[in-house]
This record gives sequence, C-alpha cells and structure tokens, in this order.
Amino acid sequence: MWTFGSCCVRADGDLSREFRITEQASINLENCCIGGGGSAAGLFLDCQASVVIKSTVIQGVQTGIGAMHSASGFLCNSTIRETKEAVYMHDCAAMRLHDCVLERSRFAVAATSSQMIPCYMVMFNVDAELEMVGCLVKCRLWMKGIASELSDTELRGHRQHLL
Repeated sequence: MWTFGSCCVRADGDLSREFRITEQASINLENCCIGGGGSAAGLFLDCQASVVIKSTVIQGVQTGIGAMHSASGFLCNSTIRETKEAVYMHDCAAMRLHDCVLERSRFAVAATSSQMIPCYMVMFNVDAELEMVGCLVKCRLWMKGIASELSDTELRGHRQHLL
C-alpha cells in the first residue's frame, strides 16, 4: 500500500490521467490536491485497485475519480469540483463518499456498462455501487440502475435524476 500526504499533483495538459492505480494496487491520499491542465482523470482506478482519499481536493480535470473493473474507492471530507463528471464508474466499480462536496461539475455521477444504455448523454452501469453519506451535491446527480444508498445527503441546485 502506498500513502501520500500533503501532496499536489498537477498535469501540464499532455497527460491522459493524473494518477493511475491498477492490478489490485492500493493507495491512500490525505490532504492532497489533484488537478489542472485539463487532463482526462484526476484519479483512475482499474483491475480491483482501491483508494482511500481524505481531506483532498480534485479539480480542473475531465473526470474527478474514475473506477472500473471491480475497483473501489472511499472518499472522506473531500471536494471534487470543476469537472465534467465528478465520479465515473464502470463494470462492477464501487464508490463510498462520506462528508464530501461535489460542486461546479456537469454531472456528479456517471457510469457505463457493457450494454451502453444511453440516457441524455450519460450511460449507466447496473452493476455499479454508490454510497453517499452526509454529502453536499451541487450538480446533477444521475443514477439509473446503480445500487445506491444516500444518507443525510443534500442535493442542491439542479433537477435530480434518481431512476
């Protein structure tokens, strides 16, 4: 397991991803800032990778955090803003967000599956799992066919789509 504390990761615009975690790797991030340069993803998890993020800001990238192929993430007391999608999930990914803020993004949550079910420019994954506890969402929240639990979460500012 890798642990990063008080770090700042910025891209120059040529990188497709800031952090890529794959092949069952595990990482902890605390008090970090990730973003800039318009790269594709601030943090990308693949192939059963896992991440724990605390007190971190992810901003200025296409996707704040992406997870696919049974990857999982836990975000606590963190902010994701100024992204196209704050959280993106595909193929059995699981995300837990506690006391987080998702703001100034086009979509809070987006996901795709192998069936690629289109729904207003966003595609959803029937196998993805999302848990949000005590979060503030100030952008569109899209969940169709995603197993989800929203506890003490405030949805503010946009029409919500919880299907």
